[in-house]
Amino acid sequence: MSQWTHLAGIIRLDNLLRRIAPGAPIAKDVIRILLEDAPGGSEGGCLFKFVEWPVTDSFEEKDHTNVYSAGVYWGDAIISADLRDVGNDDEEIESITQWFTGLAKKFWDAKLVMRQAVLEIDVEYKYNRVLQLVDQEEYTWIDTTTPKEASD
Repeated sequence: MSQWTHLAGIIRLDNLLRRIAPGAPIAKDVIRILLEDAPGGSEGGCLFKFVEWPVTDSFEEKDHTNVYSAGVYWGDAIISADLRDVGNDDEEIESITQWFTGLAKKFWDAKLVMRQAVLEIDVEYKYNRVLQLVDQEEYTWIDTTTPKEASD
C-alpha cells in the first residue's frame, strides 16, 4: 500500500510596493517562489493558485459579498497536493515543513509579506501536522502535530 501525504494551505500576502513602484512583484513571482524546492511525490507535486484582489479605495457591496482592498493587502496563495510515496519517514515531512516555513523569508526578499499563513500536512494513517505563522517579522510558527488513532 502506498503512503500518501495531503497538503492544504493558504497564504495571505501583502505587497509593499503594490501602488508605488514600477517593477513591483506580480502574480507569476508568487508562483515562482512557491515552486522553488516545492515538495513532490511519485505521481506529481503541489498545485498552486494565486488570487489577486483588486485595489479599491471604497467599500462595495455586490451579491451580498463585501469587497474592500486598499493599501498593501494583495491576495492569497492557495496550496494543495496529494503526494504519493511521501511520509514513510519523518525526514520527508520535515522537508515539507522547512519548505513552507522558509517561504516567509523568500517572500520578504521579493518585497512581499506573509501576513498570515497556515498549512495542514495530513500523513495518512499517522498524523496531522498544522503549521501556522504567528509573527511575520520574526518568522515565528506554531507547529501542532496530532497523531491519528489506529483503527481496529
